[in-house]
Amino acid sequence: MPEIHVKEMEASQGEPGLNHKEIEENSPSKPKTRRRLKVAHPERCIGCLGCMFACSRIRTGTVSLDRSAIKVQTQGGIEGDFRVVVCRAC
Repeated sequence: MPEIHVKEMEASQGEPGLNHKEIEENSPSKPKTRRRLKVAHPERCIGCLGCMFACSRIRTGTVSLDRSAIKVQTQGGIEGDFRVVVCRAC
């Protein structure tokens, strides 16, 4: 099963694809950090959707497949290969 890593970044760090202004506006009372999710070994995906649940929990505080920035795609049903597609902002 793929490993899932959470990385905290300071919002002041300039990194392409991240909208730090939006983060600061949406959480004025929270420290200026952003958690980022990284699927360490996507080639080991077995389609359990655990990475999608972890992503939605980190991003929104709720466990919802609809709110995940990670999507697991399959080719050939449950016996086929799985592919993990991660949002480019992460």
